[in-house]
Amino acid sequence: MDEYKGKTLSWRLCDSIVELVLDRPPANEIGLAMLEDLESFVSSLPALESKAGALILYSAQKAGFSAGADLRELYDQAKTMDAPSAAKGVRAFLERIHAVLYRVDVSPLTTIAAVHGVCFGGGFELALTCDLIIADKLARFCFPELRLGLIPGFGPGKPEFV
Repeated sequence: MDEYKGKTLSWRLCDSIVELVLDRPPANEIGLAMLEDLESFVSSLPALESKAGALILYSAQKAGFSAGADLRELYDQAKTMDAPSAAKGVRAFLERIHAVLYRVDVSPLTTIAAVHGVCFGGGFELALTCDLIIADKLARFCFPELRLGLIPGFGPGKPEFV
């Protein structure tokens, strides 16, 4: 598939370059919908890699590249569950995002994150999987989870099944 339009992102192959565009208002928070779209992307990567030499990842949102994990969505889901189920759900989410970031990280394509505005938490980790980060002068990078005593957790960790 050389072109795809999902709920939160799109990609296309043009002149041997894959353009992956994050587009989830307001700031490309990574929740379940974006995770599903990212999983669709990495499942198409083998075919794209045979036709392309580079991947450029950027945002269509004015706010910036990505504000990281959609903590509101994760919290809303977790509060409807008992603690063991919530922990299991968060673990499953993290394993899935690790697999996605790992796959981008090991791609033979030259990967470039074009960053503007906010690039926080999991969005920063996504950018760090790329070979190069090109940032405009207003780009801001941080791991806000560190203020909460949390370790950045998106990866790219090598998935157990690889």
